[in-house]
Amino acid sequence: MARLYHARGILLSFRELTERDRLAIFFTREYGKQTFLAKGVKREGAKLRYRLNPYSVLDVECVSGRSFDRITAVRDVASLRNLLGDAAFSLQAYSLALLLIDILETVVQESDPEPELFEESLTFLNLLKEADIQEYDALFVFLVFRILFLSGVGVDLTRCVRSGQTHSPRFVLHIREGGLISVRYASPTEGDILMGERDIALLRAFQSGHFYQGIKHIEEYETNLGSLITVSMRYLEYQGIRLRSLHFWYQMRYNT
Repeated sequence: MARLYHARGILLSFRELTERDRLAIFFTREYGKQTFLAKGVKREGAKLRYRLNPYSVLDVECVSGRSFDRITAVRDVASLRNLLGDAAFSLQAYSLALLLIDILETVVQESDPEPELFEESLTFLNLLKEADIQEYDALFVFLVFRILFLSGVGVDLTRCVRSGQTHSPRFVLHIREGGLISVRYASPTEGDILMGERDIALLRAFQSGHFYQGIKHIEEYETNLGSLITVSMRYLEYQGIRLRSLHFWYQMRYNT
């Protein structure tokens, strides 16, 4: 017997299926990433045609099927424009939202519930809505280190991954090795960035989800985010995040 159920999720993208049908890729709170059948959605006058908009947060009603569960109704809609408010008119903010979508589509596993990651993704969009334009660079670094950490591919910022040492005058952040390496155990050419205690403290705050604590740190120590932006971009590239959205964000950052 077919099972009827509800799911709340972010519509990440579509896949074309037939002349009338599409597959809708969702990141849901309850069921992780799911592929649903949007049957007849391309027909003129279809009831789902104007309800299933990419990047929206939707409450959908579904019925189980053989190959794919099918969407039968959309109960609630919050478009990306609604979620971002006035920030939706900023191409830099919009590009950060698209980068979040790309990260989720890349790192979230099929049918693997991750409610904390789902809620943190909505929190990020709310931060983006409330942020000043001067905070967008910090939001980019926060996005990378927080979301990837919750996705299970975070770097270890608590100790040297080679020796276990927790104290060192300087560490190297080595993305490929998954964390910090004390300069005592790293060759001069190793790693992605040389880091002191203040930089590490900032990334730890971001990785733990404390954005405004990180902002206070940046203001107090007049932190230059340039090197952290560079290492964040390398972090994404190493995880195989699509470079299209990353390139779009980079362009908007320098054209805004």
